[in-house]
Amino acid sequence: MSKMAYTPSTTELYHNPKASQWVCTNAEFLKTRPLIQKFHRSFETYKPSRLIPLSNDHSVSLYVKEECLRLSLPSFKILGASWGLFRCLVERFDLPLETTTMSSLREYLQGHHSGITLVAATDGNHGRAVAHMAALLNIPSRIFTPRNVLDSECSKITSEKGAELTKVNGNYDETVAVAAALCNSDKKKYVLIQDFAFGDYVDVPEWIAHGYTTICEELPFHPDVIFIPAGAGCLAQGITLFYRALQTKTKVFVVEPDTSYTVNKSLHYGHPSSDPGDSNTIMDGLNCPTVSSIAFPVLQQGVSFSGLVSDVDCIAAMGKLKASGVNSGPCGAVTYAAFENYAAKLKAMGELKEGDDVVLLSTEAFRAFKK
Repeated sequence: MSKMAYTPSTTELYHNPKASQWVCTNAEFLKTRPLIQKFHRSFETYKPSRLIPLSNDHSVSLYVKEECLRLSLPSFKILGASWGLFRCLVERFDLPLETTTMSSLREYLQGHHSGITLVAATDGNHGRAVAHMAALLNIPSRIFTPRNVLDSECSKITSEKGAELTKVNGNYDETVAVAAALCNSDKKKYVLIQDFAFGDYVDVPEWIAHGYTTICEELPFHPDVIFIPAGAGCLAQGITLFYRALQTKTKVFVVEPDTSYTVNKSLHYGHPSSDPGDSNTIMDGLNCPTVSSIAFPVLQQGVSFSGLVSDVDCIAAMGKLKASGVNSGPCGAVTYAAFENYAAKLKAMGELKEGDDVVLLSTEAFRAFKK
């Protein structure tokens, strides 16, 4: 825990040298791990995302995991949203997890509980994923977005059958509160599917984090270092949990914009600490003022590095990735920008060596953004 005042910086690096030695014992994840993989592979549209090698000046084996198309959507979010809501509904209606399928769940809902509506707050991709899953189950969805989400992203959400969208005049945290209030107003009708834990709302965000581990399952090796966009921390929680539960030596590096840095700030202080909450960044999906309550303990113990990236460096990274044949939006390119910013420092620290396997998670396809 640092007692020094926090100042966001694109050159300073948070470092926990003991993180890769921490063992995370999560019985729920270890029990359901095979079921998660079986579930995702049951979709007709399932296909492992590409692992693309990149040239670099640091003599490491550098790869980008290109999450530009997942189960027919342009983002990794569907991996977590699909498993999280499936697990939630199976639990809610006391169905057998091992034998229930998407088709049998859809039939059950139509026969017994067709009146439910799935609800989510989102910066874009998570909400669309929830709406997409609701459409597959033939049930409606209500999606709430903060005021900063572009109309182009909102239109993608409303393109999903049965999706109703409301733009909230507030930031991400305020939007989550609006969605949660709706669900609390009628718990029989509305089901919150949120990738952000708060108060006693912890089960669904935990299951969503577990759903993201399919990304790691697809890798043919355990990387020496893996770079992950942070946001509210759910993706980072899932990836960190995977490597710490399997007791690999993989070092996790989480990345955020230099204007929205709740995870970096929280790691610096050693306790959850919000950022200002009204920042502007092209990395809209990472613009989350508060870290997920269940993500932070995992990140504090299991994350080796945390760093920040500017919008300018992110735009440059997108251009370089495009030139290498990688389809990446701002929230995906942030990891390549972080590698370029911090690789030399990691080498000087002895934390990155020649021949190391390094994976960058590019979490979304290219999309419109405001410069």
